Amino acid sequence: MAINTSPAIMDFTPSSVLSCLGSSSLLLLLAWALLRSDSGLRFVGKYIFFFLAASLIRMLLPLEFHFTKSFYSKHVMTAVMDILYFEIKVGAYRIAVYEAFFFLWIAGAACRLFVTVRNYLHFSHFISRLPGYFEGDVPFIMDKVNKELGKHQKFDVRLLPYSETPAIFGIAHPKILMPATHYEEEDLYYILKHEMLHYYRHDMLIKLFCEGLCIIYWWNPCAYLLRKMTARIIEINVDNSVVGPLDGDRKTNYLKCILKSMKTSREQRADFMITFSAAKNPSVRQRFQCVLEGYWVTRKIRRVFITVLAALLFFLSISVIFEAEYPLLDDDPDVFDYPNSETSYLMKNGDDYEVYIDGEYMCKIRELKEPFLELNIYDKEEIPTNEK
Repeated sequence: MAINTSPAIMDFTPSSVLSCLGSSSLLLLLAWALLRSDSGLRFVGKYIFFFLAASLIRMLLPLEFHFTKSFYSKHVMTAVMDILYFEIKVGAYRIAVYEAFFFLWIAGAACRLFVTVRNYLHFSHFISRLPGYFEGDVPFIMDKVNKELGKHQKFDVRLLPYSETPAIFGIAHPKILMPATHYEEEDLYYILKHEMLHYYRHDMLIKLFCEGLCIIYWWNPCAYLLRKMTARIIEINVDNSVVGPLDGDRKTNYLKCILKSMKTSREQRADFMITFSAAKNPSVRQRFQCVLEGYWVTRKIRRVFITVLAALLFFLSISVIFEAEYPLLDDDPDVFDYPNSETSYLMKNGDDYEVYIDGEYMCKIRELKEPFLELNIYDKEEIPTNEK
């Protein structure tokens, strides 16, 4: 049988998934450490988002590329791969642990997607039935903000009685949701500008992207940590955009407006909205520091350094993969008896060959040599049926 031995452009394997999870988690932990540290946040500023973006994109690419360099582990990865390739008998079928995991992964993601879409549609229907918000001169303020920003989008402002903090909902037809709270004209200006900036900066799309990542990686805590950190960063980013043209006194008034909203709000889920503030949220202190102490402003040379560093770490993460190594098999094949060619075979997997002895997976080898030269080689789609 003729086999195409040219390396695949991309390969999806248990090793590539494990390497993806490890490298994306390290990138995320780096961003988390910088965000938690005042000195770290002062150093990276708003460019911390590059580390989050690198982690997010890496999580979406659990693949091994043609340029990826393999590093072989004799102990840890070998033990892990032995567990993943261990076959469980289910009735008349045998299924490897990694195959069962992938099945549960896909099934869980499908269920999570169904629940999320259903809840979104229900919430969207609920929002469409809310009454309008008529406190203060809202149309005039929104026109003023649009002129300042050079925009013209129309926003539908609705009253959401059970909410204690303003929020924005929707992508194509944005709706600003206001609580049944009295606001002064200046506070209304800050709130509406804050929520409108979320829309103009496409923060709802970013939030939607993070929700999609949580659907895919429903079992991975790092996906939820990334979503939480992204929400914090986009709030800080909008805060600094609002106060950019303001003097010192008006900056203080803006922060007081956030405090007012925080004092009257309780913890509530905001899966489909971006809220103005949250109750007892430790990120509020950091939001204030970024506004008052200028954490979000970064010098040009530092911006270049951070951008290049994030890019290098990302490309390093997709250029390296750790795989299992079986030294006895590679270095001294004579320790094995010659396998029966009728019940044993090789399966091509990228640049490697998976060895199946008597129909059961044994290990992976990197090159063809004794005692396996006489075995048939199959693609994954051509796995033979083992009849005993």
